[in-house]
Amino acid sequence: MAVLLWLFSIYMIINRYGEFKNWNFSMILFVVALFSISWSLASMICIHLSSLVTEVRNGNYTNYMLKPTSSLFFYCASQFPIRTIGDFLSSLILLVWSITIIPIDFSVMDILFLTISVIGGIATISGSFIINGSMAFLNIDTSMSFVNIFSKLRDMSRFPLFIYPEYLQGFLLSIVPYGLVAYYPISSIIFEKKRTILLYFTPCIGFGYLALSIILWKYMEKKYEATGS
Repeated sequence: MAVLLWLFSIYMIINRYGEFKNWNFSMILFVVALFSISWSLASMICIHLSSLVTEVRNGNYTNYMLKPTSSLFFYCASQFPIRTIGDFLSSLILLVWSITIIPIDFSVMDILFLTISVIGGIATISGSFIINGSMAFLNIDTSMSFVNIFSKLRDMSRFPLFIYPEYLQGFLLSIVPYGLVAYYPISSIIFEKKRTILLYFTPCIGFGYLALSIILWKYMEKKYEATGS
């Protein structure tokens, strides 16, 4: 509901004042939809990591460490938040809507690039969940910090990044690369006539971000082991 209200406000602004530097409502809707698809799929896998601190504090996390598989993998696989199905379906509806109204003829390479971008987006957003969850090993309740930080970054990434100062653009493209989830691929498809082969490898940055988050997780997990909890 909040997303729909937000989109309605964007529609009214554009309808009254015109496009944002050649970005119309259908393009912004496409960014929102593509980002939401990646977010909902990543949430199916990792969103419950934000409540890991409860397992750490009561000592139940030790049970996950005794499993033959990775404790991170087992913890993520042990739960499935049902509500994420609704998030995914609503995101899918937004995606279909945006595709039907956006004035673009997608090529096979465009579709392939967007598909890879969604996969890279899942990796990026999952990495953020893992970073957030890893703080639980320091006995820090990160449930609110996740809402206040990563969710705000998510909301910022729904807009074309050019409306932000350069330092924020850089942050959303390199430090927490949410800008590569939807804005950058869509911007490239719409406005870049000549694309280099390197463009199609930008989703790999999401996997690099995920790998770094897993390294951080393992480092923080050792602190939990050291306490003998």
